[in-house]
Amino acid sequence: MNRKSARARGRWAFILTVTAFAWGLALLPAALLLPAYEGATSSSTEVTTHTSASLVAMNGPWVLAIVALPALLALVAWFGLHSRCASGSKYGGALAWTVIAALAVLSLLAAVSIGLYLLPAALLLAAAARVTPTGNPRNV
Repeated sequence: MNRKSARARGRWAFILTVTAFAWGLALLPAALLLPAYEGATSSSTEVTTHTSASLVAMNGPWVLAIVALPALLALVAWFGLHSRCASGSKYGGALAWTVIAALAVLSLLAAVSIGLYLLPAALLLAAAARVTPTGNPRNV
């Protein structure tokens, strides 16, 4: 692969990784502010009250730890991909793919609740790992 092509692939990998990280960060205020649960109550006077609650309001602040995982895992994947690109580290690539697999599994396990919101980060990171060029190995 020529140098120009490797540089372009590296840029795409960086953009995809940053986008995955930004997606993960955006999930935090969304979990705090956006309605995730809706309900309605009726009284004997035929008054119906519609209610909604955010993910955090309904489940408690501990859910932010799960919602923060895509951003945190994107940082770990970036470290691995950077290591692979800069120095040809086979461990960096393995770290990135392990993180991507963990995020994909978490997305599947949580499919009934927040899993679909975790999936874009996993897909973006997988695309980034796929296009990341391998640098020159230096005993890594």
